[in-house]
Amino acid sequence: SFFVHWQLQKRYVECRLEEEEIVQKHMKQYPESYINVEREGDIEKMLRISTQRIKQYKEAIAQNARKEERTNWWWISLERIANITFIAGLFFIILFAAFNLPHVRYQLSQDILYFI
Repeated sequence: SFFVHWQLQKRYVECRLEEEEIVQKHMKQYPESYINVEREGDIEKMLRISTQRIKQYKEAIAQNARKEERTNWWWISLERIANITFIAGLFFIILFAAFNLPHVRYQLSQDILYFI
């Protein structure tokens, strides 16, 4: 579930990054179309804030990529451990059965005659 969580969070942050880059591009091209801009310094302030957001989004994408790689590594490692322990378990069952064969007092001929 964590693996899917990191993927969804990564996709969300990528969408926000794309949106912020488009907004910043339009802010530079058409500064007069923004309602909150009253002075020349306001657009520069909004551009700085937008640049900071873009930097945070890129850091979040990198962090999610690291978490996704770590989760993927754990998933593969635990899968290998499960396969190895399954095979080892089968080996020990066969070994246990083989060592207990001399203790079995099974007489096939008497059992067949009993049922006849």
